[in-house]
Amino acid sequence: MSKEELGKDMLGYPKQVFFILGNEFCERFSFYGMRAVLSKYLKDDLKFSEDTSTSIFHAFGFLAYFTPIFGAILADNYIGKFKTIFYVSIIYVFGHLIKTIGATPVPFSAQVAMSFVGLILIAIGTGGIKPCVASFGGDHINVGSFFGTLLTPKFRKDVYCFGKESCYPLAFGFPALLMAVALILFLLGKPFYKSVEPQGNILLKVLKVYSRGISQRFKSSKTKVSHWLDRSKDKFDHQLVEESKILLKIFALYLPLPVFWTLFDQQGSRWVFQGNKMNGWSDIIGEVKPDQMSTINPFLIVILIPLFNFAVYPVLNKLNILTKPLHRMFLGGMLAALAFVASAVLQQTIKSYNSPFYEDSHGNYYVMNASPCKTSTYFMQHDIEVIENGTSAVHSMEPGMLNINIKDAQLPCLSTLSIEDSFDIKVGEFSVFLLHGSPDQLYLTKILEDTQLKRGHAKTMVIGDQSSQIVIKQLKDANTISLNLTQKLDNGLFASEFTALAKGKYSITQDEKEFGAFEVKEINSIVHIYIESQSERIEVFEEHGFVNVHIFWQVPHSYFNESCCSAAWLVTNALGNVLVIIVSGVHAFNRVTELIFFSILMAICMIIFLGLGYYLGFMSKKVPEANEPVEKETETSSL
Repeated sequence: MSKEELGKDMLGYPKQVFFILGNEFCERFSFYGMRAVLSKYLKDDLKFSEDTSTSIFHAFGFLAYFTPIFGAILADNYIGKFKTIFYVSIIYVFGHLIKTIGATPVPFSAQVAMSFVGLILIAIGTGGIKPCVASFGGDHINVGSFFGTLLTPKFRKDVYCFGKESCYPLAFGFPALLMAVALILFLLGKPFYKSVEPQGNILLKVLKVYSRGISQRFKSSKTKVSHWLDRSKDKFDHQLVEESKILLKIFALYLPLPVFWTLFDQQGSRWVFQGNKMNGWSDIIGEVKPDQMSTINPFLIVILIPLFNFAVYPVLNKLNILTKPLHRMFLGGMLAALAFVASAVLQQTIKSYNSPFYEDSHGNYYVMNASPCKTSTYFMQHDIEVIENGTSAVHSMEPGMLNINIKDAQLPCLSTLSIEDSFDIKVGEFSVFLLHGSPDQLYLTKILEDTQLKRGHAKTMVIGDQSSQIVIKQLKDANTISLNLTQKLDNGLFASEFTALAKGKYSITQDEKEFGAFEVKEINSIVHIYIESQSERIEVFEEHGFVNVHIFWQVPHSYFNESCCSAAWLVTNALGNVLVIIVSGVHAFNRVTELIFFSILMAICMIIFLGLGYYLGFMSKKVPEANEPVEKETETSSL
């Protein structure tokens, strides 16, 4: 059977289209799904700080968007598109596989090494095939990226594995499986593809034109020409030289655009960390995870492209408003700048809540006074705070040794009671201490802490002075939760596992003996309940884990218009990631100032972009309406 017969239309489309679409769906799911959870994995499992995690995330982005240049050269000059996609996809699959294995309980040094090797291979894989699938139109398919960013965070958080309240091996493993499926689909479609021999990379030809023009400019500087590239016409085709001139203008026009990608790609890093501090709970759809918020981008693209092309732009054309592409791109860039102003306002609002989880570059500590004593507590030998019995104090500090000196106890406790101790406070950790004891003896005990909170619920731990069974009963609907105080702590204390409680009133029973009632007043909080068996009393400490700002306030994202030169466009994306690495690495600003800096930089660059558009002559043509015929070119372009 001939390829012509195999390639006959199916449902009005060539058969190979369905293999390409299936391949691209799986590949986009695997890339964006893995990328969605990457920044949280770097911080939560590999224990990097937010700034370091951000730098690594954008270094991966730079590599993924810079390697398409080499993929295009390999395909166009040496082995062709089919073999390039095939061989590079194998590298891609191995990268996912190594990344998945690295997320399992292997030694920490091996976990870090395998994670980085996997990321490098994935970046080479996605970058290597990107220029090849772009020629098929596959890079415009956003369904895979939508489902990848929607579902992979659910695999990460809603599934428990290897004894953790998360499952990164599944979050990375499922995209790895889909990438293998993508490779299989691509191979199954081989009989339907038309084999085209490599014909040389146009980018290399253009670079040779530029090189020839520069060298001849110095060798024959007395020869007058209208453009310095005209000197390369002695060796290269006239049309290639003319189109190289146009491409040079496009490159110049693209110079300010890396700043856009600096803003846009932070949806996967800075904005994920911002969302991690916010309330993501919705009574209608449940928990919205911070790494799911980037789902909005492909969703809006699918919705807004037809809406703008068939409704908004035709109306604006009739009103003679935003009729030129650069005007629309300028407006999109300014909206991106405004989005970062909104993000800065949001960040300042989060900071104003003074949550112990806000300063991720610091260590956080929380002291609860369950003793019968009112004491003066000295933190770091210079901060003094009086902590009443039944109250708590929460602070943040730079990583290092925390010196706590508790003294000056008041009646009914002995005034001579004192405790002095030191603890190592690590970056990003939330250390909890319980002050307990009797009027003549005090103890300060560090509590086993887990900051992986469940949004929409109060994460609750019970602590007691004896090993026992605890029953917590919700008074409203009589639901009960049983806990065992089996985790042995210092100073004769025992603790339960964490459990999630909804907002409401509860009774608590220890070994069938009721100790009273307590109330969970806020969602998204941490609750510690201390039970003292001998005195038959309880103390309840509730601390906000998240600020009470809903994650949907992150929605104002910006959507950018379509590009006209994909190779240069990808390079601007790569350079945008480099700019994020530089800014986050030098630590020149706090988080709010950093967002304002990016917003101002974006506005300035879009003004430069618009000015370049006028100067380079890109403002002369209007955009045709969706149903308006486009004039056909009389010559076939070589670019």
